[in-house]
Amino acid sequence: IILLDTFYLPTNDPNLQQIKKNVTREDIKLELELTKMAKLEYEALLAQKYEPSYVDKMKKARPYEKKLGQCNISAKLTHSNLLLFKASEVKWYSPDKNSITDRLTQYYLSLPNNGLENIANNITTHTLNHEHLEIINFPEKIVTLIKPWLANE
Repeated sequence: IILLDTFYLPTNDPNLQQIKKNVTREDIKLELELTKMAKLEYEALLAQKYEPSYVDKMKKARPYEKKLGQCNISAKLTHSNLLLFKASEVKWYSPDKNSITDRLTQYYLSLPNNGLENIANNITTHTLNHEHLEIINFPEKIVTLIKPWLANE
């Protein structure tokens, strides 16, 4: 299974709970503004880099991706091999480095396998010095890393 900067954190993750524990009304207000800004910036970025039909497909997939992200994992993948391409760069949307978004982002970046060890035993991770949305723009680099991994399968 090949994954591009995919995460899995159970809702009962203690670090996640600690980060979300002290959320204030101001945090929520700021996060809503940041979400709006990020969405507009994301859509503008997509429109600049991709064909309109592809952007439309991505927008239509969002609700389904969100639903998939809310599903509970029924069993750990014990016989599957995962190849994860992890983004290591972050585009900061918040001037407040202590916002909940930034605290969550820092926590996610600190996870060597993006939390996938919660659902799989066999994970190979390649960290790429790119931002999450940029990974797909480097297919040569990804293919170069996939070939030896596939040869060992």
